[in-house]
Amino acid sequence: MKGKNVFTKEEDLVLERLIVIKQESSRSEQKLIRGKIRNIGFYYTDFSNKKDGYTIEDYRKLKRDGLVVVVGEESKLKENPMPKSHNVVSTEKLCSNANLKKGLAPLVGENPRVLILGTLPGDKSIEKQAYYSSPNNSFWKILKALFEKKIGQSNEDFAKEIGIALWDCCHSGVRKGSGDDGFDQSTIKPNDLKQFLKDYPSIKVIVLNGKGTKVKYYDKYFNDIKTPRAIALTSTSNVSSISFESKLEEWSKIKKWLDEDK
Repeated sequence: MKGKNVFTKEEDLVLERLIVIKQESSRSEQKLIRGKIRNIGFYYTDFSNKKDGYTIEDYRKLKRDGLVVVVGEESKLKENPMPKSHNVVSTEKLCSNANLKKGLAPLVGENPRVLILGTLPGDKSIEKQAYYSSPNNSFWKILKALFEKKIGQSNEDFAKEIGIALWDCCHSGVRKGSGDDGFDQSTIKPNDLKQFLKDYPSIKVIVLNGKGTKVKYYDKYFNDIKTPRAIALTSTSNVSSISFESKLEEWSKIKKWLDEDK
């Protein structure tokens, strides 16, 4: 078996979403999506020799037949009870909430030098399982204006090549809509940024994509991280009234940081 057959409820939700997207995507896009599915640990070839691709119904049948098992975390909560003051929300409650949003795995190459942190991907990005997928965000447009992007090169490979890694302050949380103001604060689970920085010591600068809530969440969860330095830039979201030209000028700073930390 290449992968695994036991998944958490959150992993199951992401798998179902990715499989549905895969069914509706072009052949070239399906390859990328299959990679994301396998990163979670699911290989359909572990269960079937079907050659013409699998569907969401095939995946659900594996669950009904007991070949794929979805588990919760209730037993862990019982084994490690937390005081009520910690405001712990059970996994079952979170996973039954339609507004539970889970972030993406970090996008990172071999030797990243700049890490760009958001709060949590918007709904469009979560749906596509790709960073900054909303047409209301100029992130990729700004990067392409600052750096040369090869024809046919994916956004993901482009970011890795120039030394940029992408992630978020939050791993998951209940949020209405895509905006940071829609969070239920008591449900937010931060990412393990400390371990990530240990795994990638080549990172010298952290860029917070936004000067408002991004700074608030970073200070709340990672205030004991002293290095690398964290710098907030104007959000690349088009919701801001700041012009594209002004954002481009401000974000041009990352070219200097990438060059000086080579």
